[in-house]
Amino acid sequence: KTSFTGGETQNQNIRTTMFFRSARSLRSYASLAPGTAPSKYGGKSLEAALRHCVELVRERDPEFFKWATVALGTKEDRAPVLVLKALQIEIESIQQAARTETLLRMRYQWWRDSITKAFSSRKSYEMAQPVMKAFSELVQSYDTISDTRVHAMLDAYELDAMRGDAFFPSLEDLEKHARDTVGALVALQMEACGVDRDVVEGVAPALGTGVGMTSALRRSLGLLSEYGISYLPEDVCRRHGVQPDNFFDGSDKREELRGVVGEIAETARSHLENASSAGAQRATGSRGKAFVLQGLASTLYLDGLRRNRWDLLTA
Repeated sequence: KTSFTGGETQNQNIRTTMFFRSARSLRSYASLAPGTAPSKYGGKSLEAALRHCVELVRERDPEFFKWATVALGTKEDRAPVLVLKALQIEIESIQQAARTETLLRMRYQWWRDSITKAFSSRKSYEMAQPVMKAFSELVQSYDTISDTRVHAMLDAYELDAMRGDAFFPSLEDLEKHARDTVGALVALQMEACGVDRDVVEGVAPALGTGVGMTSALRRSLGLLSEYGISYLPEDVCRRHGVQPDNFFDGSDKREELRGVVGEIAETARSHLENASSAGAQRATGSRGKAFVLQGLASTLYLDGLRRNRWDLLTA
């Protein structure tokens, strides 16, 4: 997306001001009434769409919501970060919402078309879906949101969904998936907040990979039992002589299962440490440093998992 020039710069500034006014009208994100369902925020206004995004993130990823409301100093930063997170939540949930390949492809195509329209249209308020309404206004208010990154994130989630109940072939494939999805999201959020490109490129891939892999571990048993979706790489399981079903079949391979979890967890930890190191070296501003703190919840979870001797069933 190219930068605006001339009269378009003035138009962009007007749109950005409108976006900020709607964000500020929510008062403090942290003070919004807890437990309110996103569906209750109906209506056509941008403010209603932003409220929907806020509550969607609060409900679906409370740790991220807490980080955003505590670590990011201004609502002008929180607004784009929460809208982008809401978009990622919607895209990630497609895999569980549609269980046939035809429906999956249709849903991904709807989001792909809507994202393309958001980047090309000047009429963001035509979007009926609240997350897309907020996202459409966001991309018209900022010239730093990369359509390439957004489409790449969508493509990575679709590729994951199309593998069905198959293993990730390797640990490297799981790392790539985390980098292409959560890493892309982190990069988009950092760019929207004006973090220097050098910091984005140094921190976002490692941070996203570490956070994404930790999330995969945390959700792996639930997704495996409910949907048959495995985030445990085939090569790691093979190295330790187990299958994912061994978590539920009363297998006596408890130590081997812990070995699988430990290998994935330590790989995730190494990425988080790399992100922290890159942030310490490159991030001189408070915004860049705030994003490094996004990995804290993942680090704490991995610490607990290590203390529990990699027992995922009781973590």
